[in-house]
Amino acid sequence: MHHPAEASSSTGSSAMVIYRPIRQEYEIRVLEIHPGMPDDPLLGTLHHCSIEFKYTIPVERTKWNSSISHPHALSQDNLNTPMWYTALSYTWGEPIFDATILCDGVEKQITRTLEEALRQFRCPNESIVMWIDQICINQDDKVEKVLQIRLMSDIYELAYSTIIWIGPAGDNTPEAMELVREISYKWFELPEPDAKDEAGRKWFTRLWTIQEVVLSAQPWIMCGEHVLKFMDLGDFCEKLRDTTAAVDLEGLYNKKPELSVPLWHVPATLASQKAMCPRGDTKLKVNRLPLVVNSNDSRHAQAFDLRDKIYGMLGMLNTSLSNRIMVSYEKDYTPGMAFCNAAYADITERSGLLCDVLFGVDHEPNSKLPDLPSWVPDWSQPRVSKSLAVGTTTWHMYNASLVDYGKRQNHTQVLRPDTMELLVHAWVFDTIDGLSETCTKPLMDIDEPALRNKELASWVDLTSRSATCEVYGGSVFEAFWRTLVGDKNGDGRNTAPDSFAEIFSLLLDETTGRSPSLLGQTHSARQQRPAGRGKLDLASLKSRKPAATLSEVQDALKSAMDVACVINEIHVPFLIRRREDGRYDLLGECYVHGVMQGQVVESGKFEQEVIVLA
Repeated sequence: MHHPAEASSSTGSSAMVIYRPIRQEYEIRVLEIHPGMPDDPLLGTLHHCSIEFKYTIPVERTKWNSSISHPHALSQDNLNTPMWYTALSYTWGEPIFDATILCDGVEKQITRTLEEALRQFRCPNESIVMWIDQICINQDDKVEKVLQIRLMSDIYELAYSTIIWIGPAGDNTPEAMELVREISYKWFELPEPDAKDEAGRKWFTRLWTIQEVVLSAQPWIMCGEHVLKFMDLGDFCEKLRDTTAAVDLEGLYNKKPELSVPLWHVPATLASQKAMCPRGDTKLKVNRLPLVVNSNDSRHAQAFDLRDKIYGMLGMLNTSLSNRIMVSYEKDYTPGMAFCNAAYADITERSGLLCDVLFGVDHEPNSKLPDLPSWVPDWSQPRVSKSLAVGTTTWHMYNASLVDYGKRQNHTQVLRPDTMELLVHAWVFDTIDGLSETCTKPLMDIDEPALRNKELASWVDLTSRSATCEVYGGSVFEAFWRTLVGDKNGDGRNTAPDSFAEIFSLLLDETTGRSPSLLGQTHSARQQRPAGRGKLDLASLKSRKPAATLSEVQDALKSAMDVACVINEIHVPFLIRRREDGRYDLLGECYVHGVMQGQVVESGKFEQEVIVLA
């Protein structure tokens, strides 16, 4: 998947002939596609226009006069002449430029994917005007590319509409699109899903897709000659999440290995992001989401150049933050440096964002990009665990550092720009005593527990050999099962109920073949009844699946040098690893039973210290 920054069109010999220099800060080019028949050569003309201003145009109404926002650019040749254009969102495909368009009388190489789209868009009798990155930006001019990337927000916001080209139509495209339209407006028992024709296409895995959809006034999906409102597709996928068909779709639209979410989740997520990113909120865009939030939410998306994981979000940021972020495609400016610069800019803009930055970390430091500090998320990789603390719903469940949310102040941290070290105030309260194997199957089996719950059995054995948890209160058994679910209920929005203890008690005994399996384990009255006379058995658990939240188990524990700490004004603990020079690597957030409500801070047994995260 590619974008302006991702590949050169290798047409340097013709670029200087085709492209007049862009001289103004808000100047762009748009392409006029001349009319023609399906097999005619593609012909086009580039026009320069300005996107500096947004206008309202008076509209006469029957009973009153009003004005509406009417997106358009202005011709650079005559600033009184409006220039309406449609933006194109698409996947470049392989960087092979084996198709052509005659642009201003000069042959320009383009990708076959773009040629397919242009032939579909071209009208037989009249010209159309479009903004297309591959043609409208001089791909051989690095300086121009950097400047144009900073204009992406305005380019898509001022487009009359945006066409999302996902390729030629397949055999099932008409039926799939009609199904989406129907479900967007009606609610009924779903038939077997048949939208794979759209949801499996590469466009949905593309990083630049996000801001193109979010910022566009009217995004439309086009597959061959078939057209669909993007928000209808987003609504369709959102509704599917709440149906029994969702389970079928998980299998139908399997995750790709490099993705952190199933493909069919992407349209629903994009629609949600679009709703949260208001358009037209002044030139400063003060209401935009922070970069770190957008980047954490977009780890599923792919970019040919990893630096575009940051640059592809700039249009969705407020102007102050966007201006802080360096954009460079020089070889010595690595993706790790770009990620670090982005995190630094976010925290400098608003120190309260430190939480979101640290919550994004869940990879071993030595598996991350070069030049990337341990405390900066590696946004090039999908998460390996579900975040324990993201979202305000976790505030009422955890408060390890006794944050006063009503009077929350800026985080007391220091950033060293020269070394990119982060200094934080923290309480180091425990050392890792023993390790289990990394969790690979975060589900517990209730059909053949002794055979299939090998990981669970190994965790029980490790816990049985460990010291008791009297320091933190509660029994070994309670600490064990609440740790496995992060002390969350099934939907992750509330504390796990005490009734989970009965379920785990039964599962542990059936898995290990002994009773009790752990110290302090409780057995309910139902477990002690005779078989056939109300005894709780595994069959009764089929409709109750607390184990679904086992995906929240944190598995960053890899070394006996790992210690647990509470960082000031952050509501969950973290695991850190001490280096020989006394600095620390951040491993990620963790759940430690008995400290999640501020017990470490309240006890007075641990001194607050300044630790350096490298």
